[in-house]
Amino acid sequence: MVAGESGLGKSTLVHSLFLTDLYKDRKLLSAEERISQTVEILKHTVDIEEKGVKLKLTIVDTPGFGDAVNNTECWKPITDYVDQQFEQYFRDESGLNRKNIQDNRVHCCLYFISPFGHGLRPVDVGFMKALHEKVNIVPLIAKADCLVPSEIRKLKERIREEIDKFGIHVYQFPECDSDEDEDFKQQDRELKESAPFAVIGSNTVVEAKGQRVRGRLYPWGIVEVENQAHCDFVKLRNMLIRTHMHDLKDVTCDVHYENYRAHCIQQMTSKLTQDSRMESPIPILPLPTPDAETEKLIRMKDEELRRMQEMLQRMKQQMQDQ
Repeated sequence: MVAGESGLGKSTLVHSLFLTDLYKDRKLLSAEERISQTVEILKHTVDIEEKGVKLKLTIVDTPGFGDAVNNTECWKPITDYVDQQFEQYFRDESGLNRKNIQDNRVHCCLYFISPFGHGLRPVDVGFMKALHEKVNIVPLIAKADCLVPSEIRKLKERIREEIDKFGIHVYQFPECDSDEDEDFKQQDRELKESAPFAVIGSNTVVEAKGQRVRGRLYPWGIVEVENQAHCDFVKLRNMLIRTHMHDLKDVTCDVHYENYRAHCIQQMTSKLTQDSRMESPIPILPLPTPDAETEKLIRMKDEELRRMQEMLQRMKQQMQDQ
């Protein structure tokens, strides 16, 4: 899932990450149309191939998020969508045919943070706090070519401090095994130090030092998308597709979905307990209607009991008289 306000380069970055144009048929809205626009959920499915491995990728876009004047709870359609995917998976898992369950759960949310502010805005904090227990959030600093390296370092520090201050749980990279080689450990350290990733996207190819690269041409020079000295694009792509894809899915399954599943089971149990308390503990069954012979025997027994009671009463009266 990609989320963030319009104009931060979400579509361009997705195109750069997976080398596919998912938005070629998209209609750009006018200013009047954007005023009344609400948050939408758009799904795109694409097949990608990475080092001979074919993957079917579903990208969920959220146009309209953060674009209104009043953005109070503008993340509600997004949280509802995530919960709906959990609910559908829970139903399929609880059904009889569990062999071919389709997993549409959101395993990662790339959240784009504006580079023009001085940290997180209220809408950023609200969004991440609403989703951090439902999905793996990976915060990104969008359009990093708007900032010089020193500004990027300060903004990263500020965002990390505010994430801790507001108690937001973003995706945590797993620790390396002790038997890993030093190169891998060094890459892992650099990956953790780079978060939140400062990214740049581009759909155009430019010529730099005799080579054709994807980047942006400015009067003062060229910004290369895949140059790690310019931005963290390569680290983000490697993390998503190569190194941490399975861990993102495992955290979704073992943590976020299990929390949702436990909550559902708890609600179902409490509802059953409440319903059982409202019912009578000992059910009263209707008595069968007696036939004529049974009624005759009951009358005879009643008459006999009445005579015995009268006899006992007379004997008691005689003893009192004596």
